[in-house]
Amino acid sequence: MVQILKTNNKSLAASNGTLLQDNTLFHYKIEQTNRLIDMVARKANEPRVKAARIANNRHRYEEYLNEVSSFIRNVANRGISFE
Repeated sequence: MVQILKTNNKSLAASNGTLLQDNTLFHYKIEQTNRLIDMVARKANEPRVKAARIANNRHRYEEYLNEVSSFIRNVANRGISFE
């Protein structure tokens, strides 16, 4: 009986070691998948950031164009010619 228990204990220890290795590998795969998901999320956000930057630059350009147009109108209303 003792011999059977020793054999079963060794089998369980070997099985436990295999399960521990599988569990470690499983956690590694989960971490790797999470890193890939984070990378994809960052890449997906890049176009939004670029679009916001372009919209901001467009707004600045429109403000600049309005200022220049206003200046030209003021000069023209005073009768000053650029010719």
